[in-house]
Order: sequence, then structure tokens, then C-alpha cells
Amino acid sequence: MKNFLKITLGCAILAMLVALTSYRPASAEAKAIDVYEDTFNVDLDGNGKEEEISTRIEYNLDEFVYSIDVKINGKKAFSETLENNEFIDQANIGFIDINPKDKYIELLIEVAGESSCAQRVYRYKKKKLKLLFDTDWMGYLEGVEPEQEKGKNVLLCEQVTTPIGNYFYVITNNKIKKKKLKEITPKDGIYTVVEDSWGGRNYIYYLAKDADIYTKPDGKKVKLTLEEGTGFYITQLKKIKGEFAYALVSLDGGENEIGWLDLTGVSFEDMLVTNPSFAG
Repeated sequence: MKNFLKITLGCAILAMLVALTSYRPASAEAKAIDVYEDTFNVDLDGNGKEEEISTRIEYNLDEFVYSIDVKINGKKAFSETLENNEFIDQANIGFIDINPKDKYIELLIEVAGESSCAQRVYRYKKKKLKLLFDTDWMGYLEGVEPEQEKGKNVLLCEQVTTPIGNYFYVITNNKIKKKKLKEITPKDGIYTVVEDSWGGRNYIYYLAKDADIYTKPDGKKVKLTLEEGTGFYITQLKKIKGEFAYALVSLDGGENEIGWLDLTGVSFEDMLVTNPSFAG
């Protein structure tokens, strides 16, 4: 999982990222009360020479994003105004290496509101930004290059819901179609929980009652029984008939898994765990 590139889990931390950028008051003509500007030097096209990227994000009187602008080497490369915006209150501009094997570093523009988060990824080619793809609520992108024209699959990690919570982010397949990422419904099988501080593997759970741990995710052979109050982590999930039915349990949060926990007889009302907490 260490090969995964973090785009963002980011909707929750965009406000913090924006707050860390430089600040100066806007003019009256800007129709905004807050202006966040920053300048980066990055070799976007891999020609050995760094581009100077200047970014500007304006917020209006209601604290919603009013405009986003990007200049590359002093020339306007991206500009967007959200004049009637009543939902987007966070924005961030950054960079990500979609494919470490090629020469490009991509530009990432994120905007987020109360219940949505959108990311757009651009490539700087022939002195222009080209949109590679955009999507909503994207957590992670594997180190592969999305080829929009050919519609190849892109592996993302997305949040999933289980009977014991929805903190888990697992790998799912997506296809790029008309510059949009379309999720492919995950098939039954085993999914690895993202190994990241915000991805779910760092949550520790405590058993609300005694629970059997099975050798395989089939509920047949009991390996051991964990007592009520035992703390554990989850590293993998198995999906059966559209439901995440088993969880691979670790006591230390690492790769020393002790077996599979049966989720099939558990519901949100019949709690199997209590007080899950973020372990850092």
C-alpha cells in the first residue's frame, strides 16, 4: 500500500490546507474578503526546467469560494469564477505525480462543500493545462496513469460501509468516461484496507461482547475467541453477496493478523464493537 499516492482524503482537511497558505486582504474590486495566494516552482512537463506556478483563491462575504486562478510562468493557465456559489467553502491547489514512470507532475485542483468534494487533475503540455480527469469524493489514486481517451481503469480507494462502521477505505476499480470517473461496482472478494492515517487501518475497535475469530473468512473453523473489551485493528475486508461480511483482525495494527471476524450476524443496532477510536 506504500506505493499509493495520496491525492486527498482530504475533504476533511482542506480547510487546514487552505489556512496554511499565505493571506492578504483583497481589493473591493475582487468582490471577496479573503484572498489566499501562493507560488510554487515545479517542473511540470519534465523538461528539466521548473515552471513558476502562482495560485490565487478568493472567498466572498459569505465565506464561499468566489474564484480560483492559476498562472504558469506569468501567463493565465486556469481561471474559474463561482459567482452564485452557495455550497463550496473550501479550495486547495497542489501537485501530484500520477505516474512516477513518466516525466510529468500533475496539477491538482480541489473544491469542497458540506457534503461533496471534487478533484480535477491537469497535465501541463505544450504550455497549456490539459484536463486528465475529474471526480467526486476521491480518496486515493494508485500510481498508474489514467488515459482518458482510452477509458482505462483507474484504481481508487474509497470509503466503504460495514456493520461495524464506515471508516474503511478499500481499493475499487473506476473507469474514465468523458473525463469523468465512473465507479465499477466492486465484485465479491477480499479488499485491503488502506494503510494510511486517515484510511481506517489506524482505527482501534473494542469488542462489545465475546467474538470468535476464524481461520478463514468462511465461519467454519474457530481459531480463538477474543473476550469482551479486547482492542483490535482491521487490515482486510471480505465482500460476499454485496456485503462486507468478514474482517481480518490484527491486535497490533500491523501485518500480524490473527484471523477473521464474522460480520454476517451483526447490524448497526446489534453492536459488535464499542468506542472505536483513532489510534494515530
